[in-house]
Amino acid sequence: MNLRASTNRDRASTILAAGLLLTSVGGFVALDRATAGETDRAPAPTPTPSVSLNVHVEDMGPAPDFQLESFAGGKVRLSDALKRGPVLLDFWATWCGPCRMALPHYESLNESYGPRGLTVLAVSEDDPDGQAAIGPFFEKNGLGFTALLDGKKEVARKYRVQSLPSTFLISPKGRIMAFHLGFRPGMEKELAAQIEMLLAVQGTRESR
Repeated sequence: MNLRASTNRDRASTILAAGLLLTSVGGFVALDRATAGETDRAPAPTPTPSVSLNVHVEDMGPAPDFQLESFAGGKVRLSDALKRGPVLLDFWATWCGPCRMALPHYESLNESYGPRGLTVLAVSEDDPDGQAAIGPFFEKNGLGFTALLDGKKEVARKYRVQSLPSTFLISPKGRIMAFHLGFRPGMEKELAAQIEMLLAVQGTRESR
């Protein structure tokens, strides 16, 4: 699903955080939240678009730290999750069609790479009165990763998210290494390749 299709190319060049490599573009919907005047957020980038399966990762700047309530209860801080390995950070909402398509694929990544240190954090941009739909959606699709609540859009503003889904791959050192706008079939393979790259680097450093 794509709202404002005529402005998709402009949006793709304005929502990227921290000089991100625009690794891939798929279907997405506008979040339409202002980002002006925010502090402690990723600086605006100049994207380098690529939709090739010849994927790579690149250090494009720091990932803003944050702490959010989990849908299951308790609080989760990004910097704590990074202590065990890379983080796949996905901004989504239950009303977003491409988001609903993407999350089951991200569960497959969670199952494959979670034992090796990957953490998947799904940051819900649902308004507070719509957050009740998160639990049934997770249960129906057998999603085992963590859903976080960003009803006030504070973390989305830090990452300059204007469209959903927006997916960031963050290294254990807290650096944004890849960014995916929207979702299309096959994108999960690109993410898997990028995750493998980060885990290989992490393993090399741990073996020294």
